[in-house]
Amino acid sequence: MAGSYLTMFPSSEIRIVEQSSHRLVIIDPPYFAAGIAMILISLLGIAGVIFLRHGHKFGWTGWAAVFSAVPFLLIGLLFLISQTFITFDYAKDSVVIERRTLGITRAKSELALTEVAAASVIAGTGRQKGTGSLVLILNSGDNVPLGNYSSQAGHVTVARAIDAFLESHRKRVR
Repeated sequence: MAGSYLTMFPSSEIRIVEQSSHRLVIIDPPYFAAGIAMILISLLGIAGVIFLRHGHKFGWTGWAAVFSAVPFLLIGLLFLISQTFITFDYAKDSVVIERRTLGITRAKSELALTEVAAASVIAGTGRQKGTGSLVLILNSGDNVPLGNYSSQAGHVTVARAIDAFLESHRKRVR
């Protein structure tokens, strides 16, 4: 029964949206579950303050409590409106990582496809245990994170697809 509620929301799974011999496009969509949870927590906090103050003067402490929920509300909204597109393009010999908020590009970086050795999923430790982060491993040994640590599904499948694309690219370059 609880699983049926989750089907009401779009998938937050990191996934491939285009795959051909020349292009691989990956989307790290909005993290709907986390965004909705943060918004609900902030709204419940605000409702709790208002309910507890019902019938009493709403003084500065009440307003301070309401405003303390605003950062959680904003973080929740950011979870709901932010997404990342990663495009591997054989023809352009590039990997473009584009982070968008409300469809507007807020950060964009580009690497040469030949600089990328592989993709991997780094498991979170400590407070981030049970999460993973998709990274590109460069020929230099450096890691380029493609997103944040999250419990979203799809990391391993996408890492395998990236490795397969890179391998086919290397075969063509030889």
